[in-house]
Amino acid sequence: MGKTMTDGTLRPDPEALLAHSGWVRALARSLVADATAAEDVEQETWRRALESPPKHAGNLRAWLATVVRSVAAQRGRSEGRATARHERFRRAADHESGAGPRQAPPQTPGEIAERMETFQALAEGIGKLQEPYASAIYLRFVEELSVAEVAKRQSVPVPTAATRIRRGLELLREQMRGRFGESWKARCLVFAPPATTAAVPPVIAGAIAMTTKTKFLAAAAVLALAIPVYSVLTAPGDLVEEGRDPAAVEAQLPSAPEPMSVVEAPAAGAAERSEVEASSATADTSTDPRALRVVVRDASTLEPVKDAVVWYFDRASEKDRDWNRDLFSRYEDTETLLERYGEASRTDGEGRVTLPPRKSYAYLGARAGEEWASTYLMEDPATDGGTEVELLLRPSVSFRVLVEDALGRPVPHQRVEYQEAFGDDFAQWLTPAMTDEQGIAHFRNLQDRLAEGNPNLIHRIAVPIPGGVVAHEFALSDPPAGQISLRLPATGSVRVKVRRPDGTPIPDGKAVQLQEHVAAAAEGDLPRRNAQRGTQMQWVRNGEARFERVALNTQLVAWIQGAGQREAVEVIGMGPIQPGQEVELLLGAPPEPTVAQLEVRDHQRALVTEGTFSLKQVVLAPGLDPDPISSRTSARSDGTVSFLQDRLLDESGPSPADARMMLVLLELAEGRGRWGVASWDIVAEAGAQKVGELVLGEQLICAGTVLGADGQPLPFAELDLRVPAPWPQGEDDQIWLNFKADAEGRFEVRGTGLADGVTLHGYVSPPQVGTANSGDATPVELAVGRSDLTVSLGTQARIAGRLLLDPEVRARLLHLRLEVTPMGEETSEHWIEIDQENGRFSRGSLPDGAAQLVLGGSGRLELFRSDWFELRSGEAIVPPGCDPLDLRGRIFVHRLQFQGPAGEQPERVSVMFPDEGVGTAGSGVMTLLTPSDQILASFEAPGYRSLPARVIRGDETIRLERGVPVRFRLPEGVTLPAGEWQLHLRKLPDDFGSGGADQRLEQTQPGVASWEAELPLAGTYMLGLVRAYNRSQAGEAAPPTPVLWAGGSPFTNIRVADQAERQTIVLELSQEQLDAAAD
Repeated sequence: MGKTMTDGTLRPDPEALLAHSGWVRALARSLVADATAAEDVEQETWRRALESPPKHAGNLRAWLATVVRSVAAQRGRSEGRATARHERFRRAADHESGAGPRQAPPQTPGEIAERMETFQALAEGIGKLQEPYASAIYLRFVEELSVAEVAKRQSVPVPTAATRIRRGLELLREQMRGRFGESWKARCLVFAPPATTAAVPPVIAGAIAMTTKTKFLAAAAVLALAIPVYSVLTAPGDLVEEGRDPAAVEAQLPSAPEPMSVVEAPAAGAAERSEVEASSATADTSTDPRALRVVVRDASTLEPVKDAVVWYFDRASEKDRDWNRDLFSRYEDTETLLERYGEASRTDGEGRVTLPPRKSYAYLGARAGEEWASTYLMEDPATDGGTEVELLLRPSVSFRVLVEDALGRPVPHQRVEYQEAFGDDFAQWLTPAMTDEQGIAHFRNLQDRLAEGNPNLIHRIAVPIPGGVVAHEFALSDPPAGQISLRLPATGSVRVKVRRPDGTPIPDGKAVQLQEHVAAAAEGDLPRRNAQRGTQMQWVRNGEARFERVALNTQLVAWIQGAGQREAVEVIGMGPIQPGQEVELLLGAPPEPTVAQLEVRDHQRALVTEGTFSLKQVVLAPGLDPDPISSRTSARSDGTVSFLQDRLLDESGPSPADARMMLVLLELAEGRGRWGVASWDIVAEAGAQKVGELVLGEQLICAGTVLGADGQPLPFAELDLRVPAPWPQGEDDQIWLNFKADAEGRFEVRGTGLADGVTLHGYVSPPQVGTANSGDATPVELAVGRSDLTVSLGTQARIAGRLLLDPEVRARLLHLRLEVTPMGEETSEHWIEIDQENGRFSRGSLPDGAAQLVLGGSGRLELFRSDWFELRSGEAIVPPGCDPLDLRGRIFVHRLQFQGPAGEQPERVSVMFPDEGVGTAGSGVMTLLTPSDQILASFEAPGYRSLPARVIRGDETIRLERGVPVRFRLPEGVTLPAGEWQLHLRKLPDDFGSGGADQRLEQTQPGVASWEAELPLAGTYMLGLVRAYNRSQAGEAAPPTPVLWAGGSPFTNIRVADQAERQTIVLELSQEQLDAAAD
């Protein structure tokens, strides 16, 4: 029988508990030194208190104190274990490299330079990432947002955000490995937490001024958290493999089952083992609110799939090291790894399975017959408990690649890539694989990657070789099947010895780059380094770098760069001539770098001994426009920061005697943003040089509170403020301060050089919502000198929905937008991204008003427009008919291939839809999405004749004829003044109404007064001649200067005949007219 309690022993209500929130916060901060850790302790305390409150309401503070101390103690033990793990990783890496234990950060100039070089490499790596990967990496690992928060920030579904983060990390790993070789993880290890560090506080984004805000955020801020990025880029177990012979490593690795052939069915034992494990996986978790709940559906019908095998691998597993070894060293696919290391379950009759709560990141996969689906869960397990994960099964796309050498022998351990390419100049790998001992690489389950592919790019399976690739190209609609073969050309090898001036070898660990060029025909014509061409990179070992596979009959450029230096030491030579031949090159050592050290103090003149900073360096010299570069650095225990000076100086720049350097240092943390400025004479000596002192946040710029829609302080609101650049001629340059308000909604900005009354402009966003140029932020103006500012934000609307598409319809080619018309205002457009895996979409921070959802296809052709609906602040709305919006059978795909007279493919084609008044452009292979199975279109390509409007249906090959050949020249005896001259042409409408866009023709050769073109149409053109390159007396670029024709007009009309032979048109201009334009 139950027991009745008196009023004095009733459980307390939540309000009674939360009345002690200030006391709990103070106690947490007294128990742990780090403010962020204290916040975590406080949050965990309230979670426990609200989930399992005390049995009676007496002496709540004593009960809460017990909980706070328990949470703090558990956190301390957990951090102690993490610290021990970090120390073991360091000792393992030091043991493998032959170095002693790491006692402190590097101190010598060379070590500091190497550390800064690695910092910069990470920044450049992020800067090279295409959007949206760069900003996704920034949000996840710099702002430490969960994947759901990243999805909200980018206004995309959670799976899309997870895919972007995963892909961004893959690309960043590959860049770091390509630049630093097998030592890339060891280099990143200098940013891992030292053994004495109890916790790593979160560091909010740095601030660097660039034109594209997301790019600057990603490139600058990832370095602020090299520690969390390092922890994801590298697995702890991988460190023991650094510097070891791969064969020796393989010999000591635990044996693993052979990967399943891609053409075989799953092993019989797998299904039986799944039956056994299914019951154990769900027995104890069905009622756990933190359990991982999975539903498996068919991608085409969205119907649940019963009896599907679901594989699950939690990265907290002790097998994570083996998983990472196979993933990053052997390029194993996800299904093979899940079969090898994961646990299997089966879905029930509703396509569902319940799995244990996650402890870390986790992989999920599902197999039903010939269909497969997988995802990577990157949400924080502490906040993501109970989330339902949807897996959409699609038919598997798998095949094999046989790689052979020039003699037909299989090539083992060869990397093979699935690539997207645009012409010969750009290629991006999407999925790698490694050949086995029989020379076969297995590509398995590429269907999702293919679904994300751009059909207007070249898709190929490729083996990178010196100067290019050996590749098999295919269309997205017709991917490889079975087995394809690639044969590599004959090669030789090159040994590059690197020596100091005294003939001694340089230390190991420097990178040597090698670039190959086709042997020049003209005698004395030497090859030059070209950043657009591919290179090979190897590390110096025992004083030399060895390149095992180099093309025959090429000229070579080998070079080595010092840390942070633009200029390189290089050597030029001939490559091998016969297969298997080895040649040797001798390369000089790079100069020692100059490392500047600056003492940093706060506004109270105390040394700043901790923190990570953004910095901007500018060279100041007469006649030199400031061109700042950005990087990251960290404070040292002696109150100094170190950075490389050499990156701003090169042979074409000012000499040290003529120049000074200015540095802006920014610290951005929770609740505050501050900066300081210092300048000094440039130091010419190599090594570490102390250059002066910088005061951080000397002046109070402004302070205040961010308020939410309810008028209460808004914790952790995001501030993006623009500050004028302090260097001369920098009035138009700006520095961004990006930081968050504190837990009470307060913020403070400190800096220098701003007068009271000046206004700071920027944006304020709710936490986890948006950045300045996402359309989700509120513009603000903050008065300098005020410490009592308030900024108020309101709530806004959100929409969500789902599209159902045919498999051949690529979501990336669709354009979804919301048209909103607030009362009495103009209509605004808000673009929405569609998740390519499941068709879901969402967008927040929308204004109130009447709205319509519009789906566009190629060239903004309208495919769907919803009924009008109302957006209201604070409401989440599904547009009419969008839950889901079934567009299967309603969008039509037209695959077009364009060919010239010789079968060549034009680089760019413009397509116009005259009935709709819109158009699009793409490469020589295009996929169009239209609302009908036939559509009227006209085509134009540079160098080819225009094609009049015609009806296209489905897949077609469209043949183009060469354009009307024309040469323009000046009259005899008339010469062009110095400069660059361009002809501007525009086709005038004829009797049939056909006109054309502007064309710009460059001179055939510099200094030669002739211009050639293949025009798309014959007829009448309006023509102008412009001096396109001019400089004013002040040395600044002046606007283009047109030549005036007879009558004083800048244009004249010419007539182009319709003929196959090149016709010459003489420009009726005098020398006086040209000279007048030149003057």
